[in-house]
Amino acid sequence: MHELTHQWFGDSVSPAMWRDAWLNEGPAMFFQYRWAEQHGGTPVTDVMKALYAKDSGWRQKLGPPGATLGLGGSNIYDGAALLLYALQQRVGPATMTRILGEWVSTYRQGTGSTEGFVALATRVSGDPDVSGFLRHWLFDQATPPMPGHPDWVPGIA
Repeated sequence: MHELTHQWFGDSVSPAMWRDAWLNEGPAMFFQYRWAEQHGGTPVTDVMKALYAKDSGWRQKLGPPGATLGLGGSNIYDGAALLLYALQQRVGPATMTRILGEWVSTYRQGTGSTEGFVALATRVSGDPDVSGFLRHWLFDQATPPMPGHPDWVPGIA
C-alpha cells in the first residue's frame, strides 16, 4: 500500500524541495496504516499512539517533519503520518479526505510544497486556525498536543 500511495503522493505530485518530502512519505505511511487496519491489522489509533510516544525523539534527532535535518528519517515517514492523523483528528475524516483529494487534483503532474499544503488545508477546512495548527506540527521542536487524545504523552524514544 505504501508504494501504491506513491502513485499520487510522490509520482503525480512531486516535492517542490527536498524539505517537502514529508508530503510524499507521510501520506504513504498514513494510508499504509489505514489499509492494514482495514485488513485485520493493528488499529490506526493504537499505531498513532505508539508513534506519538516516539515523536519527540525523532524531532530532537532528525528535526520536525517540515524542517528535516536529512532524508530517510522516521520524522518524514511516521512523524508525517502522525501529523496527518493529527490533522484528521482536528478537521474530521470527511474534510481530511477532501484535503488530500484536492491536494492531488490541484498539484497533479507538478510539484507541491509545504506552504501550498498548509494553504490548501486551511482553505478546504474553512478553519483559519488550521494554518497555525499545521505549522506547529511541521516546525516545532516539541511534539504538539494530539487533538482528541489529551491523555497521550509524547516521550523520547
